[in-house]
Amino acid sequence: MRRKLIVLTLALGLVLLANLRPGCCVEGASGRYSPRALHLARLAASRAAEEIIPGGGALPRLRASWRLSLRQPEDSVPALTRAFLSRIPGVTVRSEVRVNGVALGTVADGEALKEALHVNLYVGRPAAAVSSRYTEELSIVPVFTRSDRGMDESRMLQLIGNLCPVMYIDREGKIIA
Repeated sequence: MRRKLIVLTLALGLVLLANLRPGCCVEGASGRYSPRALHLARLAASRAAEEIIPGGGALPRLRASWRLSLRQPEDSVPALTRAFLSRIPGVTVRSEVRVNGVALGTVADGEALKEALHVNLYVGRPAAAVSSRYTEELSIVPVFTRSDRGMDESRMLQLIGNLCPVMYIDREGKIIA
């Protein structure tokens, strides 16, 4: 009986050992990541830093703690890459403005620009207009870029106003000039 108990304990231990997965918790990123995801994120961050900063930025050393778990670790390489990139000196997150998918430039505060663009839709709106929109498709997306790049929001507003004017529409669906 004692021999069976030892064999059973050994078998359960081997099954448990076979199902344990290594995972890494990295400072600045939530979740546990596999060793493969950590390697790919470091590689992606270093290559992105080389493109952003001439000569490449120094990849930061983030504290990592390794653990074994029965759960599968996350393989979210983009989230981990963002954690590395956000700590590289000279690299910052800015809001890139795109018109019909073509990048115009970056601004520091994308939310303030969105508010100003929304206000622009209603300034000078004719009384007969029931709706207004920009003539081109605008998008504002976060991107990593050099800290010393970008333009101020007022200059970007002028540029957007020149490229995509506001279109006013009346109750019948006709465009008001």
